[in-house]
Amino acid sequence: MAIRLERNARVGAMLKETWERNYLQNRPEIRKLAPLLPRFNRVADKPVLVVGAGPSLNKNITDIDPELYDIIAVDKVVPKLVHEGIYPNYIVALNSVPTDVEDWIRPARGRSTLVMPCTVDPATYAHWRGSKLFINSDVVTNIQERIQAETGYPPLGVGANAGTFGLQMAYYLGYNPVAYAGMDFSFLTREDVLRRQDYPTNYNVIEMTDRNGDVRFLDIGWLSMAEAFQDSVRSYRQMFGIGTHNCTEGGVNYSQHVHDTSLKEFDQLCENPI
Repeated sequence: MAIRLERNARVGAMLKETWERNYLQNRPEIRKLAPLLPRFNRVADKPVLVVGAGPSLNKNITDIDPELYDIIAVDKVVPKLVHEGIYPNYIVALNSVPTDVEDWIRPARGRSTLVMPCTVDPATYAHWRGSKLFINSDVVTNIQERIQAETGYPPLGVGANAGTFGLQMAYYLGYNPVAYAGMDFSFLTREDVLRRQDYPTNYNVIEMTDRNGDVRFLDIGWLSMAEAFQDSVRSYRQMFGIGTHNCTEGGVNYSQHVHDTSLKEFDQLCENPI
């Protein structure tokens, strides 16, 4: 927990000016749209699958069945889904600084709802043609208080990465049960982790076996994010009875709070609900 708090504080210090600048540019667009008012479904109703871009998705992407559940996708995985003929109901994009997000989401333009924090890089939706939804992300700099005062948008936690953002959206939108796939929160090689850091000046690498006994690599940041992800799973299970299924067939993002389910098994559950 201490590591997570310290990491969040560092990220906030680095992005404070960026978040404020982005919000001011986004504010006119935000004011055009109605805020999301969360609802939490205590009764099993409409299922959803949250899809990440982790390496294990190659194992089960062909098992995704949009006829059985809605789909929330992280931005980076959209081209892979569309290649399979799958158009997500929602796409979450979290970036505050320029990335290739516009290229990632373009294949679903006009077919999905794009969900973003109020502090997102404005270039994310500059050429988007379709519905949009802004979220007043609860962050360490407390800019969410200003956003709420100026727009009426309630502060909501979205997490530190797109995968956790997608999970939180599934809860806020009232889905039950919730499943996630492609959320490995780890990498296949040590080099994959080092490329994301200031190697060799300042870096850290964690090597461990995943739920299949395969070796995976990550850093302290990803381990912290996996713990935060599972904290959310636990909280919504305890508070609202929402069941969450881990359909990521690999990686380190699992705990005793999720149902360990293959994607085929989740498909069968949705076909024959109890």
